[in-house]
Amino acid sequence: MESSEVASPIGRFSESERAAVYRAVFERRDVRSGFLPDAIPDDVLERLLQAAHHAPSVGFMQPWDFVCVSLSETKRAVRESFVRANRDAAQVYEAERADLYRSLKLEGIVGGPAQSLRPLRP
Repeated sequence: MESSEVASPIGRFSESERAAVYRAVFERRDVRSGFLPDAIPDDVLERLLQAAHHAPSVGFMQPWDFVCVSLSETKRAVRESFVRANRDAAQVYEAERADLYRSLKLEGIVGGPAQSLRPLRP
């Protein structure tokens, strides 16, 4: 929010706040490649995780955990596990559906930069 803008009362968003939400929704893309080479600064990652931990869920149960992987060796091991599981999952399908499943881009862990992380609070 710009310094000249006054926050709306609780429960109401200003026009620029609403526009920002719509912009985020409409510009969102699923990214699995083309990562920037620089690690995300810890303070930015912490803000992202803080927001993610407060995302809505049924009954506010928030049934998720986030794992920040920083070591390239760990990323490769996770990818190898994914490749095995993905290969097994593809065998459930036949013919065209199997080809379609195999064409899906379901991974992206190796392409991101290594993060230097200190422990982050949930």
